[in-house]
Amino acid sequence: DRSGSSHNFNWNFEYQPDSANSLKISPTINYDNNRSGSISSSYQTGVLLQDQFTENRSFSNSPQIGGNALFNHRFPKRGRFLSLNLALNSADNNEEQDAANRILYKDTLDNVIKDSLLHRLITTNNARFNNRVTFTYNEPLSLYTSLQFTYNYNYANYDNSRVTRTIDSLDIITRNDLLSNIYEYSFTTNRFSLNYRYNKRPFNYAFGITVQPTLLRGSSESRNTITNRKNLNIVPLARFSYRPSRTRSFNIHYSGRSNEPSFNQIQPVPDVTNPQRPVIGNPDLKAAFNHSLNIGYNNSPMGKASFSVSISGGLTQDAIVSNIVLVADTIDKVTGKTSLKRERRFLNEDGLYNISGNYSWSRWFSKRKYNISLNGSVGYNNNISYADFEKNIGRN
Repeated sequence: DRSGSSHNFNWNFEYQPDSANSLKISPTINYDNNRSGSISSSYQTGVLLQDQFTENRSFSNSPQIGGNALFNHRFPKRGRFLSLNLALNSADNNEEQDAANRILYKDTLDNVIKDSLLHRLITTNNARFNNRVTFTYNEPLSLYTSLQFTYNYNYANYDNSRVTRTIDSLDIITRNDLLSNIYEYSFTTNRFSLNYRYNKRPFNYAFGITVQPTLLRGSSESRNTITNRKNLNIVPLARFSYRPSRTRSFNIHYSGRSNEPSFNQIQPVPDVTNPQRPVIGNPDLKAAFNHSLNIGYNNSPMGKASFSVSISGGLTQDAIVSNIVLVADTIDKVTGKTSLKRERRFLNEDGLYNISGNYSWSRWFSKRKYNISLNGSVGYNNNISYADFEKNIGRN
């Protein structure tokens, strides 16, 4: 069962002292609270012979406050302008959870070899602060060309605390540091972009480059680790558009994007917050780089049938993928009996890509009273994962 409520306050303030300047401020306040309870059972056969029974109750609240400010200024010269955008956001997520997990470990003859009960009280406090500043300046080079410079600064700070207390058979509550995880980290990016634009009908194109240094800093109190990681990403951009008439257009757009690994994915020590699914980060992970290409054609004449078709594809270099490893789990130190548990690790892999296409045809009749439309799409994905260090390719 689940219940909760959500409150959202949003408003705008706009000020335009003259035709060349404008200011818009948009504050927001949100507050959510949720209460939930669940009971579940699972029965595993094959490599893992165990039955699991879980009862979970939780209560959470999430206050959030933020805002956005946008300033625009237009110079007397046609096409010359600058804009400044500032965004701030602060959010907290607080949760109290009561979780009871019972596991029946079995042998190959379906006999129970251990009955394990783990009753936990989990207190989670996650605080997030994010601020972003974007400065854009556009300089016209001629009647049809311009050069645009953009600087973006983004800072995100996360303070995460997950404290676990266990309740034994005598109802004695004890803090368990092995099942707790307390860490904080910040991610800072400086993005410098320079783009050249040409716009003279029927052609419109742009190309440019972005240089983005990044810094990931973090420390884990419960794991006693410190991370200080720098990286430099260079991202190209290209866009081409051809419009021979008001109703027809042909477009090509290429972009690249770099995705840094998260703090959890690079922590080199085990995180056993979930004892049956421990996580071990990889400090040697590289940033993944995504290439994206989109090609589209559109023809929408007034009063006639309209038609559009597009093809898009994506390729990821150094994609961050999971490696699920089955490792021994000691369930009885006296007899030495063991079972298995799933350990999650991470590595970089090439070869992830996708391609898709779609079309749409539509026709109005009887002075736009009736419409018939036909749509279709096709897609192909090539995904990669690892299990026990063996590569698996999933084609869909």
